[in-house]
Amino acid sequence: MLGLIIFGVVSLAQGADLPVKVNKITSTKTQLPYEYYSLDYCPPEKIINSAENLGEVLRGDRIENSPYVVCFSETLLETCGHVL
Repeated sequence: MLGLIIFGVVSLAQGADLPVKVNKITSTKTQLPYEYYSLDYCPPEKIINSAENLGEVLRGDRIENSPYVVCFSETLLETCGHVL
């Protein structure tokens, strides 16, 4: 399952790159969250924590970078060289 949460407004120029970030994964079976890269997902070369505000820290969010970047063009959404 893939989730997307966007807070605020971001203006992107044509050809701008938007880095994709990941968060902890919660389960309906257990009360314990999992760190995203503790599961079998492809990690980036270096994992960087990127909490942006105090609320994320207090909620226990574990926001980290990912190896994916979304590139915006005029009419198509491209990611990893593939057109979506």
